[in-house]
Amino acid sequence: MILVARPAQYDVVLTENMLADILFGSGRGVVGSLGLLASASIGGKIGLYEPVHGSAPDIAGKGIANPLGAILPLR
Repeated sequence: MILVARPAQYDVVLTENMLADILFGSGRGVVGSLGLLASASIGGKIGLYEPVHGSAPDIAGKGIANPLGAILPLR
């Protein structure tokens, strides 16, 4: 509830996958779209940074994708 009520209070949220799914469901209402949320899977030899929703191959080449979810994890 605090994440939704006062999102500016958080810079980074670190959690395991199942809780992350629950938080992202609530968080997308705060930012307006699931595609604007950035995600990072780290802990192994290689870190994966991507939008929460993945690569969205169903809209590839249509010119309608918002790249912010892919760009924000890199900053």
